[in-house]
Amino acid sequence: MRDEMMSDVGISDSRQDASGHHIGHKVITESVTPSHEWSVCKDGLLGIFIFILLDLMFFVFVIMRSHTLKVRMLV
Repeated sequence: MRDEMMSDVGISDSRQDASGHHIGHKVITESVTPSHEWSVCKDGLLGIFIFILLDLMFFVFVIMRSHTLKVRMLV
């Protein structure tokens, strides 16, 4: 049961032969799952959204502070 669970997550158990020497070594593999890819994509989209939001806030600030343009508030 333990070996089956360990093989599911990519860990191979180290064994000993009769003289006590280790046969094999532990291997831990990390696979990229679709959920991991989606979280990276989601983080990127969140960063782009925040960047655009800050740009829009800066643009509105520049227009309102400008002395050459008449400020018209959009309803």
